[in-house]
Amino acid sequence: MAEVVVTTAQPPIVIKLKGKKKKRRYTEGLESIESSEVALTRAANRLADAVSQGIREYRVSRDRSSRDKRDGMLIDYVPNVGRGISEGIRRGSRIPYDVARAINHREFRNALKFVAKTMNTFKFPGS
Repeated sequence: MAEVVVTTAQPPIVIKLKGKKKKRRYTEGLESIESSEVALTRAANRLADAVSQGIREYRVSRDRSSRDKRDGMLIDYVPNVGRGISEGIRRGSRIPYDVARAINHREFRNALKFVAKTMNTFKFPGS
């Protein structure tokens, strides 16, 4: 008696599980300053993205205007710039909140106080 072997043409599905992320390690007292730096760079990145999106929106609006009517780019200049600025502001609206959260730490405030005291006691040449 003959055996029937059924084979599938597809390879087996392999699922790889991601391991746990390593926890960041900080020097004692510097954790909030380092995490503030991470948050500030995130805010700077958000600002760059907002400017990029605003300029992109302006260019799309400008191209649409120039296709729709003769000299449309010049005629619709102000509304197109307004659209671009509006989009940039919309995208960047969280930036002040991100910055405020980043620097609202006791260690960060203490570091600022230290810098302010140092600058106050520093004698500039010729004064």
